[in-house]
Amino acid sequence: MSYFDALYNRYLDEANAYATKFGLDPRTASEDGHWDAFRHAYASAAMTKDYGMLAAHFFGDANEIRGDLFHDQKS
Repeated sequence: MSYFDALYNRYLDEANAYATKFGLDPRTASEDGHWDAFRHAYASAAMTKDYGMLAAHFFGDANEIRGDLFHDQKS
């Protein structure tokens, strides 16, 4: 597993746990976007705290590009 994948999974797991804790439902993700928006905001904030703003920006952009190229991510 690459370093990027390990970071991705760490923040994904944390973000999913907190989204659930705060009452967001992944089943409504395609309806209102709150689930995904919360996870992105959480991961960006946590990564900024852990690694700094530049690293969070870089990994956030890399994640978006990865989603666009390999996972047919919606805009």
